[in-house]
Amino acid sequence: MSDWSPDEKATKRLVDLVEQSGFPLQLAIEEVARSGYDREHYWDPVTRELPWLDRENAKDGFVDLVLLNGIMMMTVECKRSPTPWNFLMPEGARDEGAERFRCRVAEGTNRGLRQSAYFDMRTDPMSTEAEFCVVGGSGNRHRLLEKYCFDLVTATEAIAHAREEVLHDRKEPFRFGYLPLIVTTARLYSCEFGPAKLDLAEATLGADRRFREERWIRFRKSLSTRTHAPATDDLDRVKKEGERSVFVVQATHFGEFLKATRSGRFQYSETRSWPLELSS
Repeated sequence: MSDWSPDEKATKRLVDLVEQSGFPLQLAIEEVARSGYDREHYWDPVTRELPWLDRENAKDGFVDLVLLNGIMMMTVECKRSPTPWNFLMPEGARDEGAERFRCRVAEGTNRGLRQSAYFDMRTDPMSTEAEFCVVGGSGNRHRLLEKYCFDLVTATEAIAHAREEVLHDRKEPFRFGYLPLIVTTARLYSCEFGPAKLDLAEATLGADRRFREERWIRFRKSLSTRTHAPATDDLDRVKKEGERSVFVVQATHFGEFLKATRSGRFQYSETRSWPLELSS
């Protein structure tokens, strides 16, 4: 084996290559979860680089990290970004205490009955909820958070379906909820502004826009074309049926986020803890 080592310039290129891959961030996030498990939180990092296959859309890939906490599964995607992510909120739309999270829930019985659907569940931690996000790119190009979230939601759906299929074939009872989450090195900001005050000639925000840094945020958007709604010309209903939620967490606050979900609160409403009703 050669004892050759790269010079300073070559080393920098190698370091840049490794860091840009995102794998160091992924492994560091896994370590945060693992080091705090059963002491500071109850999210068990059960596996990483989990392959998934969506046969319907001929898509496949890997989920960076999967965590389990009771009936809840968290699918985690790590994104390295040197530029901030800005979540836009029309004036008056900010809800700092949002606790709804639209996600997949599923249930199966030992008689072979099963059901899955998307519902607004109540879960910790509370946060601001946003529908629009600007992800910085190089030059004047801006990427869309929707692409990241669409891929993660698709992956989560594929993993959920495969997992439930196995248990259904065994006639083992199950009850699951799925929380997709993006962890990023980007700093997260919410930007509240008044659309009615926008300068339409230049499309500039004006002086009354307000930025605030966030530790985590709920991103909610119509991210799926797979809806259970009947054929309808009510386009707003179609959009709402396709809505999904994704948590976006700033990487330095990931451990804090897991602690905030320590209680494992995951319920449908104040009076009903679970939305699906299957006879046992």
